[in-house]
Amino acid sequence: MRGAGEIEFLQSAVGPAAPVFALVTQLGDVWFLLAAVTLLYWFGDRTPVVGDRLDRQRGAVLVALALGALAVTTGLKELLAVPRPPGADTAVAAELVPAVVRPVYESAATGDGFGFPSGHAVGTTVVWGGLAWLVDGNNRRRRLGFAAGVVALVSLSRLVLGVHYAVDVLAGVLVGAFYLAGVLRYAGTPGRAFAVAAVVAVLSTLVNGFTPDGTRLLGATLGAVGTWYVVGEAVREGPSADRRRLLAAVGLPVTGAAFVALETLQVPLWVAFGGYGVLLAVLLALPLAVARTTKK
Repeated sequence: MRGAGEIEFLQSAVGPAAPVFALVTQLGDVWFLLAAVTLLYWFGDRTPVVGDRLDRQRGAVLVALALGALAVTTGLKELLAVPRPPGADTAVAAELVPAVVRPVYESAATGDGFGFPSGHAVGTTVVWGGLAWLVDGNNRRRRLGFAAGVVALVSLSRLVLGVHYAVDVLAGVLVGAFYLAGVLRYAGTPGRAFAVAAVVAVLSTLVNGFTPDGTRLLGATLGAVGTWYVVGEAVREGPSADRRRLLAAVGLPVTGAAFVALETLQVPLWVAFGGYGVLLAVLLALPLAVARTTKK
């Protein structure tokens, strides 16, 4: 057995506060992580981040790290095919949540698919840990401590919600830390980091076949590699988001709507593959396109 009663113990300990953890867990959810790295890539060179700043190149590495974390998680889950705890598809303490928001809560507080390792633990470790490491400044120890706190809270939330066992989140943290350390040590440039993510996605596809999640990640990583090969140097040398309002006005609705459509609509695999490739191409190239079209 993977569990040792930790889920029941924690749910009993937190009692009526359990629904709060559905909010906490969003800090490691796919939509939040992708939105965060996108905004940091677009605006991190102009926006204070934990008291310091993040230039566009390091922001691109952060995007690559997020894609790699998702590819690693998808590949391992589909390869190992370990089920989630019983009742993971039922929201804990749903009766305590007002009826008007209960459907949203039930979506946030449940889990489907395979359970090992925890994707939230992997993604949170890679993205928050990567952000703490990549931000330029003298407070790295403080930032790493903050990131570790977020990882611990998100991991705890997965147990309280009953969608993972402790071994799932522990494995997720270890996998995430290993992947993060390896990329930062041996592939610390955007081009290399995107290439590593693509290699992981390709290997996952070769082992597991064209699964829905794997196909989306394959399209996204290949789109990112190809786009960065074309625009990477221009992004490095070009102006830094000198039209932030226009970038936000165009980029946020376009990429947000595309992501929601690809995630919610029942589209053929080839459409998902191409759609995510185009989405990553737009995400990476849009700051350069906006800067050039508005340059006087």
